Amino acid sequence: LLLGAASNVFARYFHRPGALIREPGIILLVPGSIGFRTLSFVFERDVMLSIDTGITLVTLLVALVAGLLFGDLLVPPRRKL
Repeated sequence: LLLGAASNVFARYFHRPGALIREPGIILLVPGSIGFRTLSFVFERDVMLSIDTGITLVTLLVALVAGLLFGDLLVPPRRKL
């Protein structure tokens, strides 16, 4: 939420694309280690633990997308695409 709102404030104030702030922030927030752990459990044939971490991974990804969408509601983007 804060990342999406901050990138839109940056875009409005400096007249630059909001992606300059949004994209590096998303790279830092993406749960890559949990995805790696999920695949590691799959290759170890630990099905229940891999399903559990996979659900955690999907939940985190949905939370990231929802945060960006609500950040756009909080501070509207400079222009619509």
